[in-house]
Amino acid sequence: MPADFDRLKQQHDNLRAALQWLIEQGDTEAALRLAAELTGMWSMRGYLTEGRDRLARAFALPEARARADTRASALGAAGRLAFNQGDYAVAQSFWEQSLTLSREIADPGRVANLLRNLGHLARERGDYATARAMITESLESYRAARDIRSVGRALDLLGLVELQQGEYATDRDLFQEALEIAREAQNEFGVMWAVARLGHVAHAEGNLAEARARYEESLTMQRRWDDKRAIASLLRNLAMVDVDEGQFTMAWSRFEESAALVSHLHDQSGTAQLLDGLAGLAAVQTQPGRALRLAGAAEAFRESLGKSHARNLRDWIERKLAPPRESLGTEATAAAWAEGQAMDLASDEAAWVTGQALGVDGGDDVLVRTEARAEILSRGRAPNAPPPAFPFPPLLAPRAPTRRSEADCSAACDPRHSAPPSPRRILARRHVARLDLHGRACDGAAVRLRPLGGGRRLP
Repeated sequence: MPADFDRLKQQHDNLRAALQWLIEQGDTEAALRLAAELTGMWSMRGYLTEGRDRLARAFALPEARARADTRASALGAAGRLAFNQGDYAVAQSFWEQSLTLSREIADPGRVANLLRNLGHLARERGDYATARAMITESLESYRAARDIRSVGRALDLLGLVELQQGEYATDRDLFQEALEIAREAQNEFGVMWAVARLGHVAHAEGNLAEARARYEESLTMQRRWDDKRAIASLLRNLAMVDVDEGQFTMAWSRFEESAALVSHLHDQSGTAQLLDGLAGLAAVQTQPGRALRLAGAAEAFRESLGKSHARNLRDWIERKLAPPRESLGTEATAAAWAEGQAMDLASDEAAWVTGQALGVDGGDDVLVRTEARAEILSRGRAPNAPPPAFPFPPLLAPRAPTRRSEADCSAACDPRHSAPPSPRRILARRHVARLDLHGRACDGAAVRLRPLGGGRRLP
């Protein structure tokens, strides 16, 4: 529930100190367990990079000091964080190692979860046959175990496999079944995602009113959970509906908010989708060269991630790009596309890309942005006027895909390079003592806390 994550976030400084203390003590078992159990909060509340770095420190400890089930749980958690940043090769490595361990210790529940995750990853990469096979195998395991919540999750992912291939009638049925199961199980998280997926189907079918209603319903719930990655995604979805309805100012506002979240999360997959959305916005505002450059950049970036282009999203951007291609002609279209594909989004040229999306030349100065916004708002603007000429928070410079193995830990993550003990670290032992780190390994944010001095923070 959101309140559980809120409590963890309030105690985050204490938990950071506790985890650092465990690492310094060489307590591999407890460090991996705590890091794994914090992954749900790290993932939902936007601490993806921090979570990956802290797990890397824990993995650098002697492997023999952790039980196999604890290590399997931590490997699964590391894969989740890597996946959520679009670092697919690393995510696959972690999940496959966790799957091997889980099979060795005969943990059918975790095996099913990992098959589902690997199927989700195969879908992202466009390997739909593998995705369908793995997710179906996990679904059969969930049904055998009468795990109704996980059945709903697997149906949701099977629906995504069909959605990305344009099988809209089939995926609507799957998403509807997932929604009914989530409501029956009182699984609000499952409800949020199923409602959003039904919005995807409606948008792909051209039902903009239903798509908007579904997205807005899901976004309201996601904001209550404060799931930053989901919020960023839904904002992009709503912006695309805005573009279709000619609400360009609203579309720009949503893209801007999504951009800030994508930048904060280092979400590489989200960056590619955002580029496509901005390309569509430029296309309908008769900016053909800009639209094609941004779409070309999006395609090149997806290829660098090994990410497929979902059928519903590909169809949307292709419809938007048809007029720009016709107006420019074959030669100019190819030139603009090639220019976009040559952009290095991980370099300072990202500022230029941002400026191209807005009709200005780069720059990301906060004061300039704020002054421009204030000036435009003070003048007033017609509902469908072009977007404001100021850059949004820097987003198109995603962190280069991380090729980190489980034991790879930079000098900055090495506890031997840590600062001298502080009062916080001295009190960390007390905080660790009230964490239940010696029970059953579990997935997600399930850390149990006992009150310590009225819930006060460590100094």
